[in-house]
This record gives sequence, C-alpha cells and structure tokens, in this order.
Amino acid sequence: MKKYFDYLYTLALSQTARSTYLTTFGAGINAFLGFVFTIVVARSISPADFGLFSVVMNLLVILFVICDLGFSSSVLRFLPQVIREGKKEKSKEIIKLSFLTILLIAGLLAILLAVFSQPVANLIFAKKELVLPLTIVSISLLGLPLTSIFVSILQGQQRFLFGVITDTSVFILKVFATIGLLIFGRLNLISVLIIYSLTSFTGLFLGIFFIGPEFLFAKTNLKLAKTLFGFGIWMALARLANSISGRIDTLMLIRYVETAQVGFYAAAQRMTIIFPVMVGGMAVVLSPKFASLKTIAEAKSFMKKSSLLISSLFLPIILLFLLAPWITVWIYGQVYEPSIYIFRWLLVSSSFFIISTIPITLLIYFLGKSRFFAAISIFQLFLIFFGNLILIPRLGVIGPAISLAVAYGVIFVISSAFVLKNFRQ
Repeated sequence: MKKYFDYLYTLALSQTARSTYLTTFGAGINAFLGFVFTIVVARSISPADFGLFSVVMNLLVILFVICDLGFSSSVLRFLPQVIREGKKEKSKEIIKLSFLTILLIAGLLAILLAVFSQPVANLIFAKKELVLPLTIVSISLLGLPLTSIFVSILQGQQRFLFGVITDTSVFILKVFATIGLLIFGRLNLISVLIIYSLTSFTGLFLGIFFIGPEFLFAKTNLKLAKTLFGFGIWMALARLANSISGRIDTLMLIRYVETAQVGFYAAAQRMTIIFPVMVGGMAVVLSPKFASLKTIAEAKSFMKKSSLLISSLFLPIILLFLLAPWITVWIYGQVYEPSIYIFRWLLVSSSFFIISTIPITLLIYFLGKSRFFAAISIFQLFLIFFGNLILIPRLGVIGPAISLAVAYGVIFVISSAFVLKNFRQ
C-alpha cells in the first residue's frame, strides 16, 4: 500500500503534473470568466437576443479554426523537438511562418465576413437581424487567431505560465468591460459584441511581448512551411470538423425553431463549456509529452498516468447532472427553466467527449495519424449533421443534444480500437 501511495505522490509532483495543474488552472479561470461573461449577457438581454448572440459566437469559432489552418497543432508537434535539439534559428522560422500565414488568412476572412454579412444572414440563417452583429465580430477574426498561435508557441516552448497569462488576459478584460457596460446601463447585444471584438487583441500584444519580435527577422523557409502545412492541414480539417460538430446545433436550430428556443439551448450549452476547456488545458500539456515518447511501453505507461488526470472530470459531471434543476434556475433565472433537460443531455455527451481525450491524443501526437484523425472527425460531423436533420424536426431543441451524445460515443469506440490495434502491431 505504501508503495502505491509513494507512486501517486511522485506522480502528483512530477513536472508534467505541475504543468498540467498550471494549464488546467488557467483553463479553469478562462472557463469561469467565460461563464461569468455568459451569465451577465444572458441575464441582461432577452432569450431571443441571446440566441442571436450564440449563433454569431458559434459561427465565429468555426471561422477562427479556418484561420488557424492547423498551425497551432503543428507548432505543438514540431517546436518542442526543435528546441530540444538546440536549433534556435529553426524555432524562429517556425514561429515566423505560423504568424505570417495566420495573419494573411485571418485578414482575408475578416474582410470577406464584413463584406458578405448580409448574404450570410439572409441566405444561410434566414435572419436579417444578424447582419450588424456579423459585421461587428468580423474584427475579432484578426485578434483571436493571432492570440491563439502565440499561446501555442509559448506552450510549445514549455513556457506554460506565460501562455496562461496571454490566454487569460483576453477573458479578464472582456468580463470587466462587459460588467462596466452593465453598471452604466449600456449593455445590449451590439455593445457586448463590440467589447468582444476589441478585447480579442489583448493576447496578441502580450504574446509579442513575451516571445519578442526577433522571430520576424528569421528567414522564410519554404521547405519548413511544407512540413508544417503537411501536418497542419489534416489537423485543420479535423479541428474544423470538430468545431462545426460542437456548434452546428445552434446554427441548424435557428432555421427550425424560434430564437428564444435557441437561447434556451445555448444557455444549457454554455454550462457544459467548462469541460472542453478543461480537457483542452490537460491536452496542451499531454500533447508535447506524447510527441516526445519513443516506444509503445513508454506510451502505455504515460497513458495510464494521463487517464487518472482525465477521469477526475467525471465527479463534476455527476454532481451537475443531479443538481441541474437548481443550478440552471439559480444562474440564469426562472425564465431559463426549459434549459434543464437540455443541460442533462449535454452532460451525457460531455462524458463521451472526455473519455475520448486519451485515445485521440495518442492517435495524433504519438502515432502521428493526423489523416486518420481528420477522417474520423469528418465522420463525426456527418453523424451529428444527419442526426440533427432527423431529430430536430421531431424532438426540437433536445435533438442536437442526443446527436452529440451518439456521435461522441461512436468516435470514442473507433479511436480506442485504432490505438489498441496499433499497439498490438
């Protein structure tokens, strides 16, 4: 028994564990601040406006993933190796290529969204009231992707504290600015979107400060660009498919139900957002570690340790499921009571999402199967899309929550089976 406790104690104080605590703490802070932001907005505007707000935010996240082009994953995949080999100049080349590529793509998409906001609002969503909100948030398509790539660079350099500060700064400024609007009686759908767009540049400035501008003077290595893009494009497809999978629910609901119903669903969805954020924080630490492992024996050993960290998230899942009626009404008010049943179904889907973390991380960063990950992510998107087409007309706002649970469960089984098959080989 003493040997077992000594093992757990050593594991809890390891460098990987400490880094995990830091990034998870940062992710938790971000999730908390994001939740505070959501509560303030949801309680200050109508459910119908909150439905519009959620549609705009979900579309923005999808476009943000397109801007990234998988370079965040490429940085986490290759930068730790280059640094470990002492190739300082090559690390600067990776940073420069990632920055310039994302700046170009993000700028182009921001212009396109601003110019074509009216056709997007009328033809895709059939809601003309979305034109101005879409135009406003187009500005944030510059700030958010560039902030994200600098956070990934700092994580790839194993400078997790600076990565947390850079990432968290956006949320802190956004929340305090929104509360300021509330205090002065200026909080509405348009003003909160303006605040969201302007604060998205905070992390960009901090990221440049922490990393330093020296990378801009590195040479442009086209061969390296091919390597980064070759790995990143599959990750981009996978992330895009996963991003759409997690947000297509509100984008499809807006065409079938009233905006107030979308607001109820979005309120429930926001209460589960902490789990992808926490899982993401853990995966950030686990990814470079899995990428540096050399043998299957090392991977199996680290997989067991990682599973202990991931499984800790199931306790809050159970508690939230039991306390859903009281928590929902306490947070949003009695008007959001229809969100309770939706919230419970989304907790079920979150459970399958959590248990998929380890096999997916192994799949990408140890086995290097980015193409297979892209394939199953696209398959997951098809499951959710057709599930929504079938279930939304029949079950309304509950339909997307059930589709998510089924799709995440299927992907967990497929990814686990693939990893085990490769281990045996």
